[in-house]
Amino acid sequence: MTTTRSALTPSSAPPRAFELLGRADSLLSEAACVRDAESAERFRLAYLAALRGAAAVLAARPCKQNRRKGSGSAWALLMGVAPELSTWAAFFADHSARRIAIEAGVTGRVTSVEADQLLREAERFLDVVEDVIEAKPGMAQAG
Repeated sequence: MTTTRSALTPSSAPPRAFELLGRADSLLSEAACVRDAESAERFRLAYLAALRGAAAVLAARPCKQNRRKGSGSAWALLMGVAPELSTWAAFFADHSARRIAIEAGVTGRVTSVEADQLLREAERFLDVVEDVIEAKPGMAQAG
C-alpha cells in the first residue's frame, strides 16, 4: 500500500477506527510478502485485512445492532451502517467460506492468481474505508 494509515490524523472518527485500519494495513503488508507457494495464507491475510477494515467502519459508525452479540457477520453489519459499502461487503462475504476452509486446513484450492486478486481488492477496499472514516458525519460517500 502506498499510504501508511497509522500516520493518519483522526478526524471525527474514534481512535479505535484508526487502530483497526492500521492493523488492516499491517495484515495487507504481511499478505504481500507471502510466497506464491503459500497462496492460501496470502488469501487468508488479505481477507482478514478487509475484515479489519470493516471493523474500522463499524467502530466509526456505531449503532445498537453492532453492539449486540450474535447480531450477524461483520459484512452484514457493514451493509447496515454503511450502505454505500454494500457491494464491497457482498464481495468479501462471498469469500468468507473459503477463508474458513483455509483456517480449517483446506488450502489446496486457492491459486496464486485468486490470492493476488483478493489482495488487490482488499487494498482497494481499505482505500475506500479510509475515505469513509475520514469523512465528516453526514457527508455522502461515493461507492
